[in-house]
Amino acid sequence: MSNNSNPLEWMRRLPTWILGAIAFVTAVVSFVNLLLGNFPLGITILGILIFASLLFTFIYLSFSTTQSVVLPGRRIYRFGQYRSWTIAGIVLVVLILAILLALKPVRVIIVTAFVGTPTPTPTLTLTPPPVPRSTPSPTPPVTHTSTPTLAEKVIATSTPTSTPTATPTSTGTPTATFTPTSTPTPTIDCIPSDLSELPPQSIAIIESLESGEKSQVAFSTLRYEHGSRLTLASGIAIDFKKMKSFELSNPGFTTDFAADIVITFLDCTTYSDRIQSWSHSLLTGETELGPLSLHILKVKRVDFQW
Repeated sequence: MSNNSNPLEWMRRLPTWILGAIAFVTAVVSFVNLLLGNFPLGITILGILIFASLLFTFIYLSFSTTQSVVLPGRRIYRFGQYRSWTIAGIVLVVLILAILLALKPVRVIIVTAFVGTPTPTPTLTLTPPPVPRSTPSPTPPVTHTSTPTLAEKVIATSTPTSTPTATPTSTGTPTATFTPTSTPTPTIDCIPSDLSELPPQSIAIIESLESGEKSQVAFSTLRYEHGSRLTLASGIAIDFKKMKSFELSNPGFTTDFAADIVITFLDCTTYSDRIQSWSHSLLTGETELGPLSLHILKVKRVDFQW
């Protein structure tokens, strides 16, 4: 009989433990990468593993048998004293699964995880800013160039300069990667500001979609998903300090959990896109009455004042 406390025996088993540890760490790292790269797929796979493990464990505990010691040739339930509880566990797991599958948002997340949904193509309002005309003079002619708008600068620093490339989705259908090349246009009812960024003492007026109530939030405390910028469906991340306002419309509470968004910059140029949301996509900040936390799809409009 081998002695497991023997150092030689322990050393013989060490490589197997190391391989097991490496396999475990690799599995954890792979799942974390999957969760960060595709949140719906990661959550769906985790849920399937949890419910499958519980279901098969309860089934094993309920129906596993062994040879009876008292009555030779007869088999009895191995865990008979716990069988009523394990059968109740089977019923409970099946009931929870049925309830979850009956909820449309859960079904949408599962379908999105395995099938994928088309990413809407962001649109830009087209019309370049006016170019000043040169007046004749005896001096040599001067070439006039238009100053890039704030929206153009933000887009230029937030997106690649390469042409759109096709990337396969989970359905196998290529989807074009968005690269904005157009010039945003100034809005008519907006007064441009000379500021390039909002000052720290600014405030944000957040209007709720459901109640229509407006809340005044200190700009220095305004956060979206614990950051100070909005990440849009096209991949562009725009900082709050560059914005004059932004407005959301057509929220998909039961479809794609996204909304159309129009961002107005400090120089009154605008940019249109889509914004995707998750359960943690919260717009938060501090008001005079206390902390504010509002899901991005329940936000109608945000105006910045300074």
